[in-house]
Amino acid sequence: MIDLIRILGSDHIFEIIDFLKKNPDQNASFIADNLNIHILTAQRVLETLEKYGFVKSKEKRGVGRPSKIFSYLGGEFKVNLDKIFSGYDLKDKLIRETGIDEISFSYDVDKEIVNAILIGGKKGEKIKLDPKKGRFLWLVPPPDSKGETIESISKKAGIPLIDAIKFSLEMQDLEILEVIR
Repeated sequence: MIDLIRILGSDHIFEIIDFLKKNPDQNASFIADNLNIHILTAQRVLETLEKYGFVKSKEKRGVGRPSKIFSYLGGEFKVNLDKIFSGYDLKDKLIRETGIDEISFSYDVDKEIVNAILIGGKKGEKIKLDPKKGRFLWLVPPPDSKGETIESISKKAGIPLIDAIKFSLEMQDLEILEVIR
């Protein structure tokens, strides 16, 4: 839901929706070109709107790669602030790695980021991380430490606090991180 709230704060969402209402069945590239916005911005907005059912997409095949074509559906949504802010009290909690043997990391020492998490050895699950989450995980203290607050690590990593909390909860569920106190 946070992703939807973020794009609602952008002027681009209104431009994109207005364009789609007037010109249904268009791909992100065509929309971006016509609105003079970056294609990745258009894709992010369209995919978020699709995730919540405000637009629909279908695949159009032709010469080259298939294209994802979007159409406006409309709709409404309800914000559950309790759900959005669940876990926010964790911002002041100390966290650290669990140090479980079945978990290892693929990392880039020069960039100081974790690229992927390997759970269960070479044949186990591999979770690739985007650079911000990878930087956050790189900064999480080791298992034998006193830990550090999520808020402090999120500032150092340059990741929004609410994203850091959400990511920390995901990592806690996978037993990669632990909350100390």
